[in-house]
Formats: sequence, structure tokens, C-alpha cells
Amino acid sequence: MSRSEPVPVSVLTGFLGAGKTTLLNRLLAEPALSGTGVVVNEFGDVGIDAALIAATAGSGVIELAGGCLCCAVRGELVDTLLDLAAAMQAGSTRRLDRLVIETSGLADPAPVVAALMADPRLAAAYRLDSVICVLDAVNGAASLAAHEESRRQAALADLVVLTKGDAAEPEARAASLVALRALNPEAPVLDAAAGEAGAAVLIPAPGRRGPTFARHLAAVEPGDHHDHAHHHGHSHHHSHAHGGTSLSSVSIRWDVPLAPGAAYGFAESLVALLGSRLLRFKAVVDLQGEPERPLVLHAVAGRLDGPQRLEGSLGGAGSRFVAIGEGLDERVIRDLFAAFAGVPRVDAPDRAAVEHNPLAVPNFTFR
Repeated sequence: MSRSEPVPVSVLTGFLGAGKTTLLNRLLAEPALSGTGVVVNEFGDVGIDAALIAATAGSGVIELAGGCLCCAVRGELVDTLLDLAAAMQAGSTRRLDRLVIETSGLADPAPVVAALMADPRLAAAYRLDSVICVLDAVNGAASLAAHEESRRQAALADLVVLTKGDAAEPEARAASLVALRALNPEAPVLDAAAGEAGAAVLIPAPGRRGPTFARHLAAVEPGDHHDHAHHHGHSHHHSHAHGGTSLSSVSIRWDVPLAPGAAYGFAESLVALLGSRLLRFKAVVDLQGEPERPLVLHAVAGRLDGPQRLEGSLGGAGSRFVAIGEGLDERVIRDLFAAFAGVPRVDAPDRAAVEHNPLAVPNFTFR
């Protein structure tokens, strides 16, 4: 990695007792991850996890205590990351190959990820690579049913590591996966007990550069989705409601290469339409004239990050768009995409109406 290239960051999340620290220690023990730095957050004044991780990672652990990363110490996190970036730039600290931020089990990871995107100084030094959620196979279903924080952690994930699978009854394991899929049908699931959660969780395969979430999204096979038909948008909708909150997802596959303006315009309009209700949006886009460098787009908590590129063709798999959020209207999202893709739909605006209508009422959403 060159000194000017942003350090890839993985946010490790998961509810209390899911096994985040155990997983992280196992990963850090692998020689391939020797260049990994860790930022640990705990809820409370006395830190335990940082000491446990330091035994494996040596001195490359920074502890944030006394609050939750999603609220009280977010400013401290930003300051810590900026100080670390300055030290690496000056050469007073060794250059990290990657950074892992382990959140408290009570943290909503969305504001943490949004902070990485919102501060231009952080965006210059770091690049979001993935959000990894650790899910307990024994208690996962109960945690997802009872705790909003657990649901948001699972919904935001790009990759899920299932822990304690060897200790879980088959019914409990199956229930945890069903509850996960109701919130996040797209994220790959790795079984830690089966030895699947190795260094590849953090390190991409050779020749597939780009954010981990983009590589996962590009790797989903067409057969994994129902009602697929050539040259049409497809989506599936899942909802999971508890305590007045309804999280759902809409997924669209598109077989025809798109112009960059159409893809980015759809993402911008979707973010503007949904705001903070859009918990996560991610897309890998097969571009017209550039099949070897697909466009990567993503947004967190209503904030759209700058476009990136994924090295390597999608191999004819087409473009993928996934939106996860609160109270999503599938028809509205599909109509909006169709407007930018240039496909007329009955009782829905076309792209010109969306982008250039002088009579449009600000903040008015179409149905």
C-alpha cells in the first residue's frame, strides 16, 4: 500500500456477548493480519476488551472507554483517527495495512460509518471497506427480536460471522439465520465454528481490489434471487418490525450496462428522498463502455459517499442495487430506478420529470 492510499477500515459490530473480541483475537493471531491496527470501544469506565486484544495484537490497540461509539465518544473517535493518520504520515507510527474499529455491543454502527464519510480529513486518510456483524447462533434470534441495536447492527452488515454454531441447537441456529435474513437478505454468512472466518474476512482475494462490500455484492449469483427476467429490474422486500420500527430491504438487479450519470443520479435521488431512513445503500454498477471497472456506490444513514471503482469485470452478472432502511416503499424505489434507467412505467415519472421539473414541490415524494 502506498503512503497516499487510504487505509481500509472494517467496522466490527455485534450485540453484547456475541463473540466480537474472541473473533478479533483469532483473526489478529494470523500472520497475514500482522499489519492491522485496532480501535476498541467499550461501554463503561473500565476497559476489558482492549487488554484482551492487546495480548494478541501487541501495542497496536487504541482504547476508547466511557461511552458508546455511536454517541458520547464519536468526537474522540474522529480525533483519534486523525491523530493516527498524522502519525502515519509523519512516520512516527508504522503504516497500517488496515484498521478495525470494534464497537460496543450497544452501539448503532451507522453514525460511526457516517463519521468516516462525513469528515473530509478522515475520508482522505481512511476508506470504509466493510461492516462486519458478529451474530450469536445460540441467542441471535432472541437478541434481534428484543433489541433495536442488534437489529440495526445486523441490517447494516456487509458480512455476518455466525459464532457459537457448534454450541447451538439446530433450531436455535436456524431461527437466528431466519431472523437475520428478514433484516438483511444480501450479506454473506460465515460460520466461525466451521473455520470459515479466517483472514479473508479482512483481506480481499488477489486481483479483486475495492471495498469488501462491493466484492460481496458483485459475487452474488443470479440464481440467488427470485423472479429474474432479462433486462428488467427485480427486487425483493423483507420487513422486520419490533417496537414501532420497521426495517426492510429492496434489491434490484439490472442486466443492461448503465451510464454513470444514471446510476449516480438514482443514488443521489434515493438519498434525498429517504434521508436518514435509508440506513444503508450499496451498489455495484456495470458501466457502459467500461466493463472492467464497475462503479461502486454506497450510502450510510442518509449520506452518499463519493463513487469508487471495483477492479475486475462483473462477468455478465449485471448491476446490483440494495437499499436497507426504515419504512421503505418498494414501488417508489423501483419507479425511481426505472426513471433513471430509461424504462417507462405507468403512473410514474421519467428521468426528466425527476431531475428537471420546474414545478416540483421541494421535499414532495411521488407515489
